[in-house]
Amino acid sequence: MEALRVEGLTKMFGGIFSLQDVSFTVEAGERLAIIGPNGAGKSTLFNVLAGQLPATRGRVYLFGQEITALPSHRRARLGMARSFQVSSLFFNLTVLDNVLLAIQGLRAHPFQMFHAIEAYGDMFAKARRLLSTTGLWEKRDELVRNMSHGEQRNLEIILSLASEPSILLLDEPTAGLTEAESANIFNIVNDLAIDTTTLFVAHDIDLVLSVAHRIIVLHYGITIAEGTPQEIEADSKVKEIYMGIKG
Repeated sequence: MEALRVEGLTKMFGGIFSLQDVSFTVEAGERLAIIGPNGAGKSTLFNVLAGQLPATRGRVYLFGQEITALPSHRRARLGMARSFQVSSLFFNLTVLDNVLLAIQGLRAHPFQMFHAIEAYGDMFAKARRLLSTTGLWEKRDELVRNMSHGEQRNLEIILSLASEPSILLLDEPTAGLTEAESANIFNIVNDLAIDTTTLFVAHDIDLVLSVAHRIIVLHYGITIAEGTPQEIEADSKVKEIYMGIKG
């Protein structure tokens, strides 16, 4: 089943192309990596897919429905979630409060000021389940600003999963992490439900090759290669442009 289809996606800033005629499809449950050097257009692509930026040209379809003109909150309700390269957490709130806000934000009815907190027991149960997957439940009462960078990145993934998305966009989830912390992030990705479609940007090529089912390589906003990890690893143009190795 096709989860995402992108047709001729183009994004310009002034007269400069950030993306130019990018097209691809992603099957349900597939893990697709988007790689390329700095300035290749990776984050711009995610911003357009998630609705943070409008496309200049092209179309985007989510499970067969065109979403090109939909705002980000409408895309979220259709099953798309996204984490950001720069943390977007509430640093002065606790870990648990961050997760509860993420869960509540996608519900039809907001918190009611005079309702007993026990009335939201299902939300607490879900928050505990999500935090337990990364070992953060024990830190539920800790302020986010006091957590390590790696723990904050783990929490960002948890917030992305709070909506139980069908398709998840992870923009540089391992940025600034140690090798062990990066491996832990990708363990979370590997443990996602089999029908959860994942698109991610990462610079750790070894981790990308070990996790991705398929890889797209961008260079100055243009797709220069697409294929399996084995095909990308053997591609002479990718070696030269992305890895700095002349074939």
